Amino acid sequence: MKSGYRRRRGLVFALLILVAALCAATASAQGTVRLASLNVSLWPEYDKEGVLVIYHGEVADDVTLPVTLRFLMPKEAGVPAATAGVDASGEYRYLQYELEDAGDFLAVSYTNPYRVFQFEYYYNPLVITDTLRTFTYTFQADYATESLAVEVKQPAGAQDLTLTPVATETGIDFDGLPLQGYMLDAFEAGQTFELSAQYEKTDPRLSSEILALPTPGTAEFEDMPKAKDNTLAYILIGVAGALLVGAGVYAVTQGRKRPKTAPVRSARPKPKTAKQTRAKTEAVAYCHKCGTGLRPGDAFCPKCGTKVKKR
Repeated sequence: MKSGYRRRRGLVFALLILVAALCAATASAQGTVRLASLNVSLWPEYDKEGVLVIYHGEVADDVTLPVTLRFLMPKEAGVPAATAGVDASGEYRYLQYELEDAGDFLAVSYTNPYRVFQFEYYYNPLVITDTLRTFTYTFQADYATESLAVEVKQPAGAQDLTLTPVATETGIDFDGLPLQGYMLDAFEAGQTFELSAQYEKTDPRLSSEILALPTPGTAEFEDMPKAKDNTLAYILIGVAGALLVGAGVYAVTQGRKRPKTAPVRSARPKPKTAKQTRAKTEAVAYCHKCGTGLRPGDAFCPKCGTKVKKR
């Protein structure tokens, strides 16, 4: 009995190890997240008060999809403006996110099945003095990236955008507004970059109002497609879980069963059959006078009392 219990316990323990190993393998399948590129855009006074911050990037080719992305943003941002993936056709797919307190920041996490992503939030660091607007922005890399670019868009109706340090790149954005920024090449996780911006603006309207831009619609979250790469791991975990449950039920039910004992045999002799009884009482001689049957050992007839003749 003890050896059977040890075998059952060993089976349950082995299955626990298997499930733990599979879970660990699945959790680590993604590996360390790295970015092939990241473009950080700052759009002050664009379609809301304050600054719109946009991360547009691409996950490195050797990172398994789907990938769980985690970004820090200022607590005053409240909630992200967008957590999206970009499919092969360039369509933006908005995905559910989770918020977590991270000290001075909020951590935003979401799982993206696409290699290209976009993350956005609003916050208001603007200091306004008459017609002068100034703000400071500090970027801290959430992930190592092979190529980092940071840019600031001059608001519509503004003049004399100046960046510190001095911008190394200039251009015009899709909406005709000037851009200034930096190409910073490779960046390590945790590394920071700080810039200050100032510009003159007399028109209190937002860029979206001045340019008569359409109001963006509400983003609708979509279900995340399942990852093909992890299907086998999920199946193995399911099978191992089912085996573990079965082994547990078997161990419990076997533990509750009592061992069968050998039947107790009665010391009382079995009753004789009618045939055996007749054989014992059957007459072996008869009275010579009245014919009554005599039993072995009878000296006188049990009916008439005549003495039995010896043969």
